[in-house]
Amino acid sequence: MRSFRRDRVFDPTDLEIIDRVYEAAWARVETDIFRDIAKDDERKTALRQWASIRSKPWITAPTQNLRGSPPQVGP
Repeated sequence: MRSFRRDRVFDPTDLEIIDRVYEAAWARVETDIFRDIAKDDERKTALRQWASIRSKPWITAPTQNLRGSPPQVGP
């Protein structure tokens, strides 16, 4: 099992997944016929940044919990 590296270096599989997420999300944006097409470059940049920062561990470190519940799942 791979572990998350804090230096934010992604292996080729991770990068491919990020690219696929970006492409799928951009395809969804393109379906909006009312969008301002002049802002597409800005939106693509923002989306690329969003897709890359979303590649973090799925399980977050548990918060201090006196009841001993399992770690929280999700961002």
